[in-house]
Amino acid sequence: MRTTWRVAALSVIAVTVSVCTLAQPVTPTPQMKPWDRLVGKWVNQEELRLKPDGPWQKASSYWEIRWLNGGFFLETPGGMTMPDGQRLSWVQVYGYDPARKVQFTSYYQNNGVLGTGTWEWSGTTTKEDGVEVAPDGAKNTYRCVFVMSADYRTSEGTCEWFTNGNWWVFRKVKGTKQ
Repeated sequence: MRTTWRVAALSVIAVTVSVCTLAQPVTPTPQMKPWDRLVGKWVNQEELRLKPDGPWQKASSYWEIRWLNGGFFLETPGGMTMPDGQRLSWVQVYGYDPARKVQFTSYYQNNGVLGTGTWEWSGTTTKEDGVEVAPDGAKNTYRCVFVMSADYRTSEGTCEWFTNGNWWVFRKVKGTKQ
């Protein structure tokens, strides 16, 4: 009987210490500090099209931006309801590469798409350039520009694909931090 209580008491202490450790605020590294303003849940209203002359279709997405332990990386799980009703899910990681001195992103989607890119901050504007690889190996080059409000509670942006030597807008986003 004593052993059972001892194990239970140690388990409670271990859980308490773990929860307290996880609950401590994360201090981001200086290179990742700009991202701190975006931590939280974002809900976006979006318009998408699949080809340059295609019709715009409405969609909605959400992003949960949060620090991973240590302040070196952000994790961003999210999802989108596509115009056809299909659910797209992803996890995205942001970090800083000290060798190249760039902020980077890598993401993985439940439809098999993998993406990598770099981010740049200038005031309230972020720019992302990257490449997505589809499950069949096809590569798509993209770029996005997002402008945040002064209080970092709303954002607007567009993303473009590079196809046949031309850039074209495939995504328009208006977001609100919850």
